[in-house]
Amino acid sequence: MSDEHGHDDGAHEIDKMPAGRLFGILTVLGSLTLGLCFAVIQLFNQQVRTIEQDRVSAGYATQQEYAAEMVEIAEGYGEYEIVEPGADDKPDTVTTRYFIPVGKASQQVIDNPALLAGKRPTPAFTGSGTGKKIDEWGGMPGAAARQPAKKPGNKPGDAKDAAKAKGPRDHRFAFTVSGDDLVLLGEVPSEAMSKAIEAAAKKTHFGDNVRNKLKVTEAPGKPAYEAAYERGLAAMDLMSTGAVKWTAGKLSVEGFVAAADKSKLDALTKAEGTPMGKVEVSTTEAADSCDKKLAKAARKLAFDPDGDKPGAAVSEKSGKSLDKLVAVAQECPGRIMIEGHTNDGGEAAADKQLSLQRANAVSAALQERGFPKARLRAKGYGGEQPVEPGNAKKNERIVVRIAR
Repeated sequence: MSDEHGHDDGAHEIDKMPAGRLFGILTVLGSLTLGLCFAVIQLFNQQVRTIEQDRVSAGYATQQEYAAEMVEIAEGYGEYEIVEPGADDKPDTVTTRYFIPVGKASQQVIDNPALLAGKRPTPAFTGSGTGKKIDEWGGMPGAAARQPAKKPGNKPGDAKDAAKAKGPRDHRFAFTVSGDDLVLLGEVPSEAMSKAIEAAAKKTHFGDNVRNKLKVTEAPGKPAYEAAYERGLAAMDLMSTGAVKWTAGKLSVEGFVAAADKSKLDALTKAEGTPMGKVEVSTTEAADSCDKKLAKAARKLAFDPDGDKPGAAVSEKSGKSLDKLVAVAQECPGRIMIEGHTNDGGEAAADKQLSLQRANAVSAALQERGFPKARLRAKGYGGEQPVEPGNAKKNERIVVRIAR
């Protein structure tokens, strides 16, 4: 009786529940159901929108056509055959290659993004679930066979192949004036571009006085390289002497230009496009004026005939001349060249060594007076450039000028 009584109590429990509480529970359940339905609808709509976006980007007219193509790709992939004719009486070798067309495959369809057209599987790809062997995968039909990148070795072409495999690189160049010639130094991506640069250089005021010493790397170049060399040659065409350098993705310009062309060169170096580095350009007129002042200041420089290096050390009597030389040089642009000259007719090697020692001694004296070493150059000519053959008084001299 107790079992039947207990059962009757449970059966009537809901009847004893207040109507307000029952209504609250039903309301909550209804809200949850409605929210779940709304979420499902939203998810479905999102999927529809995603499929629609994929369809439009892939160029299909309808979603049905797009979905059918996706199923075909997922189940059968694309495939083609490579036939290698057999030698003599041997049968042909047929190899089946599989691919997935670019623009049609997606991460939702395939498990490995490396299986796009033109790409081989990554080392981690096992082929599980595809039913195909790893070695059977390849690029699109008609594409050139992909060879593994070679490491630099002793075989001809290995270094160039390795350079290509590294991808685009920063090629450096330096165009500079040597005598009457424009010298092209540095690196260039290809032989064709080297010839193009040389042809463009010969259209400048240097004409045929162009020496092409560019090194072909066979490595892809970056887009900025071409614009840099074009601007560099344009600058060299305006300058009488100087250099342009392309390093670390920036173009630096240094040299001298006629006053009439100074504004053109300023506009060229400030134009947008090629990133610019250091620009130090002065007028040839200003340089000519400085040369005269430097020559006058160096006229009374003398050397001590005694000491450890007889005739090579600057005399103490030249102190005022050195002070004046520093003051003038600090007002001049560019680098300062110090040239040592001796009388002609002596032993060539010994005279050249003596002239260089004198030039270096003047350079050291200027540095002691605070002039920066980076702006100084020294060179000995011996008796190669006499002012007047056999006249020691005129030929024994120090020439200080702006390096151009």
